[in-house]
This record gives sequence, C-alpha cells and structure tokens, in this order.
Amino acid sequence: MQVVTTLQDKAKSTQNDVLNYLSMHQKQRNVLSYKPLWIVNAVIVKAKSKTIIEISKHKDVSFIYLDYIITSILPTERTAGLATSIAGVEDGVTLINADCLWAQGYTGNGRIVSHLDTGVDASHPALSSKWLGTVPGITAAESWFDPNGLSPSFPVDSGSHGTHTMGTILGSTPGDIIGVAYDAKWISAGVIDIGGISGTVTNALLAFQWTADPDGNPFTVTDVPDVSSNSWGLSPIYGHVPSACDTTFWAAIDNLEAATVVVLFAAGNEGGFGVSTLRTPADRATTFNNAFSVGALDATGSNIASYSSRGPSTCATGTMTIKPEVVARGSAVRSSIPGGGYANFNGTSMATPHVAGAVALLREVNPNATVDQIKDALILSSIDLGAAGEDNNYGHGLIDVCAAALLITPCPAFLSITTDVPSGIDTQEASNLSLIHISEPTRLGMIS
Repeated sequence: MQVVTTLQDKAKSTQNDVLNYLSMHQKQRNVLSYKPLWIVNAVIVKAKSKTIIEISKHKDVSFIYLDYIITSILPTERTAGLATSIAGVEDGVTLINADCLWAQGYTGNGRIVSHLDTGVDASHPALSSKWLGTVPGITAAESWFDPNGLSPSFPVDSGSHGTHTMGTILGSTPGDIIGVAYDAKWISAGVIDIGGISGTVTNALLAFQWTADPDGNPFTVTDVPDVSSNSWGLSPIYGHVPSACDTTFWAAIDNLEAATVVVLFAAGNEGGFGVSTLRTPADRATTFNNAFSVGALDATGSNIASYSSRGPSTCATGTMTIKPEVVARGSAVRSSIPGGGYANFNGTSMATPHVAGAVALLREVNPNATVDQIKDALILSSIDLGAAGEDNNYGHGLIDVCAAALLITPCPAFLSITTDVPSGIDTQEASNLSLIHISEPTRLGMIS
C-alpha cells in the first residue's frame, strides 16, 4: 500500500539521528526504552526526566510532551439484567434504515470493521463467529492488538464497553440482530481503560498504526478494515487535556484515512455542561467532516439526548464550527456484554457504532468508495432534525444508510430506498513516558 510505505520511508529517512542518539543514552541507562512510529513521525521514549529535557533540545526534535491517560466515553447509565437474547432487530438499527439495505442483500459480508476500545469478549455468542481471527490463515496478531499483554492470542474485554460497542456494529445470533452490519468480520485494539493499566496516548497511536496495516505487510490491503470506531476522547472539563483542540491524534487520523479507513469519534457525554462540550479529537473541525463526530438521540430516536455533547467547536478553521456531524440512537441501546449477556447502555459511545456499521454496509455497496465519499454520503442523506439545517445539537441529522447508499452506488444505479421517518420528527425542521515528534512531521492527504 502506497500510503503505508510512504509513511514508513519518511520515518526511516528522518529518524536515524534521533534513534542513534537514543541508543547511545540507552547504553548509558538514561533511556529505558524507545519505539519509533510511522503512523506519525514520532518516537515513544521512556527515560529519566533530565534525559527527556536533553532530548527535547535535539536538532531533529520538533516538540516533546509527556504521555497522558485517555478514557472511554462511559455510558451515562448501564441497565444490566437482560441475560438472554431477544428475538428481533434492535430499534436503533432499523432507525438508520439498515434493514432496507439488508433486504437488497447488503449485510456487511466481506467487510472488516475495527475499533479502539476496552477490548471485546470474543467468546460472546453474538460476536464469536465474526472475529476475523477465526478465519483459517488469519493470525491473532493481525486481528487483535493487545499492547498491554493481557491476552495476546485471544480477545478479551477489560470492562464491558468494547463488547457493547462491537455488538452494535455487527452483533447477531439467529433471530436476534443487535448489529448494523451483521455479516461483517471484526478486529479490535484493546487499549482503552485497561483495568489498572493506564490507557495512554502512545497505546492509541500504536493501535492506529496497527489498524493501518494489521498484518504488518504494507503490500497487502485485504487486512485493512473499512472503519475505525472510537467511543473515547479527552475532555478538558475533566482535566484530561489542558484545553480543547489538542492536536495529538490529528496526523494519525489523517494518515489512517489516507489508508482508506473511515475514522469515527463519539462526541462525548458532557452535553449537560452546555455548548462547546465535545471531547477531543471529536472537536476537530479543520474540514467539513474531520473529525467525523457522532451525537446521540434519546430512546425515542427523535430528540437529542440531554447528555450528548454539543458544538460549536472551539478549534475550527474559518466557519466550520458546527458539531457534531451526524446523530444516531444512543439511549437504551441493547447490545452484548461480556459473559454472553446483554444490557442497555446510554451514551454517544452507543450511537457511534451504529454509524460504524453503516460504513461497512456502504463499503459493501461500493468497495471503491473513498473515505470522503462515504462521509459526504452520510451527511447529505441524513434526516434533518431540530432547527432547520445543520445545527450544534444534531449536526446534519439522523443517518439513513439506505439513502446514503444511493449516493455512492456505482452507475448504473440499482438500489431502491424505503424510508420510515420516525414519529415525532418534523423533516422540515428537522508520567515519565514521552512522545517526541521529529521535525518535518508526515501528514498525507487523501488518496483516491
């Protein structure tokens, strides 16, 4: 893949002096460990404080900062007790019109989805057969990323968040569909809220790098997922970052999307604090669809949830301040939890995987659709909610994946669309670990 090899070549050609410098300090026991990255032009370094200060003065180091903790956007409420599956299709799935595409044969077959989360219980009946690692010839290393070494050869969930979100993307058992793209396969990176181990920025960057090339061979592309679903973020409100608009992940997102992966982020559950409450990097607004953030509707599917983080973005370029991009149901979402059970959770974390599953369906409709084409299709076909036009509660509105498919269908068009507008919707108004960045950081544009 041209994107991956270009990133790797750039890192290799610009990092040599710094790596030699770090090697020298490691021999002197001033540097404990270091690991070069290529998804961004940076090096992860664990070293003594005085050595980190010295490294910051190196001629090839653009900037340096301490690693910090990243957290999942935890559900506002968890209602457990649904110990068995319930026959039928979840309301949030039909709300985005996924069943319209199913009726035409599009169920996610042949597509791969991914997320950065707390992990996944790969033994859950709704998910077990869908793990890519069960496919003959696919190794655990290219279908499960576990930098903390909790379970390197088989996916596990350190909490319940990741199993729940993956269930909404593609989960199902016979007669009970909880996921949007129920015939897709999944891979995952367990890097968020890992028990007593701090989920760190460096682990997330490593996970994004893995997502861009899961099998470690840049000349293969069938291993690369269609979407990276991210129901986590950094909140200035809680002191996770000093301020909004933290740029740590921007280059990684750009480069991952250049590698054809659609990257999604939950807006956040801080809507109760008022306007401009999106977490970062969901608050990024340097283009009209980057970062592609997802807000949450309430259990009726008609109104914005009270907790859903609002715009406008405070880190926008020009007039591109309205956030989020789209919404999906985030309240009373029933999905899988570890141990084989099910539970209802509320949160933008629950809304985002609906959109991730939609991306997988759209890639099945048109495998050659670009990241921007998919994002634009979701935006242009969304059902307007709230104040007329794009707004800082609903964004462009509720996604309609069947309508979006019409916008990316290869000519001649052959899809049909039937849309049930939900009742109540007026469509007229509707610590000592550091990351050092090398000078001339790599950031690729989209490659069609």
